Amino acid sequence: MKPIFRIAAALFILYSLSPILAQPRLSLGFAGGVQIRPRHFTQMPMLGASAWYHAGKSIWLSGEYLRNRGCDQYPAALADLVVVPAGYKSQTQRLVAGVHYALLAKSTSARSLIGLSFGQRWDKCSYGLHEISLREPVDLELKTEYAQHSLLLASWTAWVQNGRFPLFVQARYGFAFRRWSEMAAGSIGQVILGLHFGIF
Repeated sequence: MKPIFRIAAALFILYSLSPILAQPRLSLGFAGGVQIRPRHFTQMPMLGASAWYHAGKSIWLSGEYLRNRGCDQYPAALADLVVVPAGYKSQTQRLVAGVHYALLAKSTSARSLIGLSFGQRWDKCSYGLHEISLREPVDLELKTEYAQHSLLLASWTAWVQNGRFPLFVQARYGFAFRRWSEMAAGSIGQVILGLHFGIF
């Protein structure tokens, strides 16, 4: 291809993308939150990064990575034993992508979105087993288990535009499971807060 045609093609592409470049559709930022269900006393707040992309008039796409100390669900103990979590050695990581639909809003600077998200969760659960006894508890060896679960979450998001710093609050509820038959046993609930840079 001759240089003149390459230049013409580049100019045409820039002209086609100019409305998108003039009005950014992507915003990046930080996110954090707490897990409401299941809740464990060793669990720490979730922290990470998130991204939102305005894909259409009423459609938004989101992605996030969150991690926290502690484990979402420690294994059940055997008879006459109790599980004592080692939160400082446990951690959970989540990678989630979602699609969201904007409901009618009275203001362009505030939006209400409903969405559905999918992802994966990786748990590293460290814990000790202790005997239940009136005497002094006997420590058994510290155990560590690794688990991976799929995530399916329904969410409601309140998005507020304040200059170039969008802020959102998201409440979501769903399931973590290895197989579809395990969904009911792995229900989870979370509240997420995010601060972003850039505007839609």
